[in-house]
Amino acid sequence: MKKGEHGSLLFFDDVIFPSVAFSLEDIVDPTGAGDSFAGAMIGYLASKKSTNLSDIKKSVIYGNVMGSFAVERFGLDGLLCTNKKKIEARIQQYQKMIDF
Repeated sequence: MKKGEHGSLLFFDDVIFPSVAFSLEDIVDPTGAGDSFAGAMIGYLASKKSTNLSDIKKSVIYGNVMGSFAVERFGLDGLLCTNKKKIEARIQQYQKMIDF
C-alpha cells in the first residue's frame, strides 16, 4: 500500500512491513511517484526472479527510492537524470537513514 510522503506498507501473510519515504528537502512534482514505485518494485522482483519475503521487502525499498527520484523534478526529468550508481547510492543513504 503506497502512502505517498509517508512511505508504504507491505502485507505478506501475517507480516506487516512498514517503510518510511525517503526524506527530501524539496518535492517539486509528485506526479508519477506511485508509478515509479510500482515499476521499481516489479522490476526489482523480476531481476531477482524471486518472490520470497526478503526480496519483496527490498523491492519496496527500491520503490520508495525511485519514487523519491520522480518527485525531485517535473515530469520524467527526475528519472531521466538518474542512473544505477545514483540509485545504489540512494539505497545506501536510505539504509543509513533507517538503521539505528
